[in-house]
Amino acid sequence: MNYNEIIESLSENDKKVLLNAKERASIDNISNKIPLDLDTVRASVRKLFSLDLVKIENETTVNYRLTAVGKGYLKNGLPEYRVFKLLSAKKEINYTDLGALDLDKNEMNVAVGILKRDGIAQTSGNKIILSGDGSKVKYRADSLSSVSEGKQLDDYIASEFVKRGIIEISENVKEFVYATPSGLDLIRSDKFSMKLVDKLTTDIIENWKGVSFRRYDL
Repeated sequence: MNYNEIIESLSENDKKVLLNAKERASIDNISNKIPLDLDTVRASVRKLFSLDLVKIENETTVNYRLTAVGKGYLKNGLPEYRVFKLLSAKKEINYTDLGALDLDKNEMNVAVGILKRDGIAQTSGNKIILSGDGSKVKYRADSLSSVSEGKQLDDYIASEFVKRGIIEISENVKEFVYATPSGLDLIRSDKFSMKLVDKLTTDIIENWKGVSFRRYDL
């Protein structure tokens, strides 16, 4: 189709959507700005896309939510951070000393395992010995606080927190649309602002001369 045919095929809603896509915008924002319901906007966007008048981009946002376990750790501290604080004060502790931290057996094992893996602690028999600084475990504690503040996490931290039941992850896909060079050229054309008739009325039938009708593909 040439430009005139394309313009004649566009509804007023299609034109409104294209005008609001001169600069990159989300479909939600276009819907609110016109205003039109989302389904109508999406239908126009798909049509404009098929005519190479707009491009569509999807953006995925990852959202984190603290579970009940995570909220407990936010309040009381991650098990590994609590063990580290006790260990950093004494430099060397026994496993029995962990009883003061009100952790279950699994939490104790996970905490000590993380400290060993990160080079913060070593074990010898029943003893846990401080062997490094706590920068990594402090970072993990800060990461937990970040979730409550709506901030993003490093992938490896997020993955581990999910496995431990500390957070849940959800994804939100947002559609963005922007006019192509062809779409912008169409907007600038004189005929773009011309209103085309979608429906016949008695007045139009009686005064049909000079009326421009919208093109339909049959």
